[in-house]
Amino acid sequence: MILFSYHLRMYFIFFSFLLTTCSQDSRVYTIDKKKITSSWYIHQQLIQRITQYKIHGTLSLFSHNHKIHVFFYWQQFSPHHYRLIFTNILGITELQLNQENQVVRIIYRKVQYVVSEQYVEEMIYHLTGINISLESFRQWIMGLPSNSSDIRLDKENRLREIHFIHKGKPLHIFYLKYKKELGVSFMPSRIEVYQGHELLKIHID
Repeated sequence: MILFSYHLRMYFIFFSFLLTTCSQDSRVYTIDKKKITSSWYIHQQLIQRITQYKIHGTLSLFSHNHKIHVFFYWQQFSPHHYRLIFTNILGITELQLNQENQVVRIIYRKVQYVVSEQYVEEMIYHLTGINISLESFRQWIMGLPSNSSDIRLDKENRLREIHFIHKGKPLHIFYLKYKKELGVSFMPSRIEVYQGHELLKIHID
């Protein structure tokens, strides 16, 4: 479920992820900053105006060492104030993270940690085994390319691929499915992130 807020107006949006494969155009549309189409520019502007929202779904991490599957709940109050919760298949909270400005409070299995923003990625990896940048993650789930300029669009001028280097390793994000949402055009519902031998699948409910 996603809840978006445009200043004082609130839009409630309910959607479900369909466990079927959708057909996709095999063509890939490459753009650069000098050739951004007007529809892509408008779509970005619309999404960037959303400052408050809620999203939940599942994260599945696959590597040759282990497999991790968690349910996630993301709530953003402002661009620098958000909350992330991981729960297991039994509905038990494994991790709860609250970030406000540059201070991050993490509760993991009833133990609380307080770290600065610059160390939160390493802390999450240490506790859960999931290696993810929260700053990038919050933009990926909204269909935005974060700081990458190496992107590819589909025929609807939505993100299809993002490519960049993260910690010295190539990272590739593929948008496999979108869902039409009231007032905010198309929003991602299925994303895959590849880095080295790891695959992170993001399903948004």
